[in-house]
This record gives sequence, C-alpha cells and structure tokens, in this order.
Amino acid sequence: MKLRVRPNWGGAAGEGLFLKVLIISALFSGGALGQDIISIKDPPTKAKWQSFMQLNQKDLVELWQVQRGQGVRLKNWAWQWRIGWVKVCIEASVDICDEVLAQAMGDRALVVRAEAVKALRLRFAGSADENALSVLQGAFGNKRNYRNHRPLFILSRILFAIYEIGGEQAMRLGKDLAKTHPKLGQYWQELIKT
Repeated sequence: MKLRVRPNWGGAAGEGLFLKVLIISALFSGGALGQDIISIKDPPTKAKWQSFMQLNQKDLVELWQVQRGQGVRLKNWAWQWRIGWVKVCIEASVDICDEVLAQAMGDRALVVRAEAVKALRLRFAGSADENALSVLQGAFGNKRNYRNHRPLFILSRILFAIYEIGGEQAMRLGKDLAKTHPKLGQYWQELIKT
C-alpha cells in the first residue's frame, strides 16, 4: 500500500514546515524523491535504519503525526520498523512515545511487545509512575503472552519492569500478577529478595 501525504498548511510561515514534512513523509510513504524512498511495509536496509534512528525528536514527531493523519498506525509498519519506533522512544522525551509504546504493548509480534516492555522499564525505572504500571498491567493480560496456557518470557519481563519502576503500588501489582502462575510467583520472589 503506497501512501500519499498531502498536509494542508498554508501561508509563508508554513511553507518551510510543509516542505520538511513532505520530504520526511515522502521518504516513508512511497513519494517520488528518488532512490531513498522507504517503504514502511518492507524491512529497512542498514542505511535506512541508521537514518531513521538518527532522526531528531522534532522530525520523529512530524513523521508520526503525518503518518497518523493518513490513518497509519504502528501495526501498519513492518515489525523491524515497529521495533525502531520503540527504540527511539527509549530516549526520546516526546508525547508521541506514549502512543507508540501503548500501541507496541499490544503488537501482534512478541519481539515488539518485549521491546516495548523494555522501553517502559528504562524510561520509568525508579519513578513509581502509575500510568506506566497501568500499561504494564494491561499488557500482562494479553492472551498472546501465553502459549498453551503457559506464560511466555515476556511476562517475566513485565514483572521485572514493574519491579524496576518501583513504589508501593508496583510491589502490590507485581505480587498480584505473579500469583497467576507458579513460575511467575517464583520469579517475583527472587526479584524482591535482591
């Protein structure tokens, strides 16, 4: 699916922003800017991955907003690009990262969900952030995090992220979630002993 981005900014002040967003979005939407076009459906080449990872926060926000304006969600990107979005949100301090990480926590690819858990842990370690804990609690209940009624490794990562975020609420939440399976209970006990 090729996307066409047509932002509607008028006036002289908006022309520079329009051109910049047009270039960024064209690179990611199948526009006509030559050989550097990036398809969000295809895995990135090494050079395109590096270029994406080096985008500044402002350009990331503009790219996300333009894509979202076209109805594109994180799930529409190839899984490698979805991991890229999660990775840039580990360090970025922009509002779009809350949306990116929330979408990644429910991703169909386990590797993307696991990377999102890691990102939340790194972003909020030691903060006792209630919103991060709430997102992790929701992710814990995702049926895709179980196979044959057994927990996948991501549930241990979620418990570890809860532990690292810390605070009284985290300790209660981790204890309650760990009760869902004996292996998780054992893992939680090992965490709180350290």
